[in-house]
Amino acid sequence: MSENFEPEAILDKIALCSIVIDQIKEEYEITPDPDQRADLLLAVEGLADNVARLVMDVRDKVWNHPKV
Repeated sequence: MSENFEPEAILDKIALCSIVIDQIKEEYEITPDPDQRADLLLAVEGLADNVARLVMDVRDKVWNHPKV
């Protein structure tokens, strides 16, 4: 990251992501087209993978970060 770390900005971005995910949960529809269904599943699984990696990274840094 080239910008200065801003904890409030990071928390705001996480809150915005949560809002978008909530909207997606309310708005998505399953179509009869198998390709579109597969694309939806792959996209959601990719999102879940990114979130899981973020969770693991944050956990590691929070629990293993030396006290300042």
